[in-house]
Amino acid sequence: MSHIPSSAQPGGSTGTLPGRVVTYTATGIEGTSFLVPIGATMPSTSYAITWSPSGVTNVPVVDLPTGGANRATTYFRVQTATTLTAGEVLTFVLFG
Repeated sequence: MSHIPSSAQPGGSTGTLPGRVVTYTATGIEGTSFLVPIGATMPSTSYAITWSPSGVTNVPVVDLPTGGANRATTYFRVQTATTLTAGEVLTFVLFG
């Protein structure tokens, strides 16, 4: 696993992390199933994802499905039990 400088990542600051940080800011119109762009291409679709609410009013129930068009080297699908409000932020860390 490579260490990517967090300063080179969306929403990053300083230091290094053992994964790729992806910060998603809701538009409020994405509904309960939406794609999150990764930014830089991942080596394959076999990566693990962890997530954290980073500025949401109500913490959503999140599913990160795999397989088919749900995960690619440039994006991944997020499904939530409720819609996000514009401006709410989710932070994801991709490993692999």
